[in-house]
Amino acid sequence: MRTRNSIAAMLALAAALVLAPFAAGAGATGALDYMAILPGEGIGPVALGEPIAQVLATLGPVTFTNHVGAHDTQGHGSTEYAWAWGPVSALTRALVAQTSDAAPSVVMGVAVFFDRTAATPEGVHVGMTPAQVTQLESDSTLKGDVSLETIRFPTFYAMAYQAQGIAFYVRTDSRSVWDGTVYGITVGQSFRTTF
Repeated sequence: MRTRNSIAAMLALAAALVLAPFAAGAGATGALDYMAILPGEGIGPVALGEPIAQVLATLGPVTFTNHVGAHDTQGHGSTEYAWAWGPVSALTRALVAQTSDAAPSVVMGVAVFFDRTAATPEGVHVGMTPAQVTQLESDSTLKGDVSLETIRFPTFYAMAYQAQGIAFYVRTDSRSVWDGTVYGITVGQSFRTTF
């Protein structure tokens, strides 16, 4: 079981990867028009537990990959595979699949950033306020989930529903057009056991 610090590290890592400017080059081709976000299952064409080779075959070349050293309680690192659509910048629509060094061939987490077309079955999507997320999620499968934890960072915080394996990233930077809104959503099999 992971500690709060390892969960915070995982959430910071996922968010920081997409907030940092992408490497020079074109974004991925064939942007998806809509991606369903299913807690504990996946986002769009990427399913939790799916072989990363299958994801690469489906989505094509990645915009970038990044390996991060040990960041969980067992000393495992992870590799992030990111696909971006549109001009390559820090605010580009992106889908990120994550594998763990402990299981490098299998997707353990997936996130979507800056993409208003991805939504949960309840209609929660990027661009909503935290109050809107809470209202919609209170009538959903997350109703009664007492595992909600708010994890704060310098320019954002994560509303993480630990037991359901979903987190919503909210910007807290007045210089950002996303200030006060959800800019990313991530799912994992369980934040306590996956990352």
